[in-house]
Amino acid sequence: MKLISSFLLFLFLSSCSDLFFYPDRHFYGSPSELGIPYQEFSVKDKGEPSLTGWFLPGEGNEELPTIFYLHGNAQNISAHLPNVAWLPAAGFPVVLVDPRGYGGSEGEAEIEGVHEDVRRTLRFLRERSEQFGDEYILVGQSLGATLALRIAAEKEFADLFQAIVVESPFASYRAIAREKVSDFWLLAPFQHLLVLGIRDDYSPERYIHQLPKVPLLFLIAEHDAIVPPSHTESLFRDAREPKWLWRFSGKGHLQIMKEEKHREKVRRFLRAVLQGHQSRGGKKL
Repeated sequence: MKLISSFLLFLFLSSCSDLFFYPDRHFYGSPSELGIPYQEFSVKDKGEPSLTGWFLPGEGNEELPTIFYLHGNAQNISAHLPNVAWLPAAGFPVVLVDPRGYGGSEGEAEIEGVHEDVRRTLRFLRERSEQFGDEYILVGQSLGATLALRIAAEKEFADLFQAIVVESPFASYRAIAREKVSDFWLLAPFQHLLVLGIRDDYSPERYIHQLPKVPLLFLIAEHDAIVPPSHTESLFRDAREPKWLWRFSGKGHLQIMKEEKHREKVRRFLRAVLQGHQSRGGKKL
């Protein structure tokens, strides 16, 4: 039994990064193919992988905060573009960036490096406020939502975001890994042992109470089989006001923004919080 457990532990720890990151370099399509003007940019720092991103200007003359979007753990920005392609038409500029290992970005994805890439991109944007704007709304989905909550809690960026919207974040890297391991009958008896080597110091549950006091909207897909709703519920309970929790029945992982009626609700929410007129509370949609 000891030999088996040691072997399983070795196999699991050797693929820990694969558990969270599934990047690819396939090109799924550009904003121009959707009729959206865009600019490509690169984030370059000495000794760090070069990162590739897109900037989608907002339509109209209204100056609204820029959406800083962090995508999920698979594919790259060209695959996740439809999740935010509707925002420029509402007047919101959008920035998307691929962390290391994804799309056109150099390097290999791993937890510490990916978090640093988000910081690097925010510094890059802040230094170029005339091009990208000086106020942001932070939007993340799945792994991107988890990254968003961790980075937003850092003092360096405390004054940057006007609002935060997260869909299906997980509260703990170690906890979500344990849940995934338990799905496999061969590994389930060793689930607690197998996740001991996974870093949990970046988990948002440790920092959720340090988020800036800006409007914070959590989105839950009640049929999410990838990130159980309990993760989002836990983070919502521990977060400070002002906060909102919206539940979407009949929806699976990252399906909420695929429907126009849900996009419109988020658009109205963003407009309302920017004007200071959104009432608080949970909501089921």
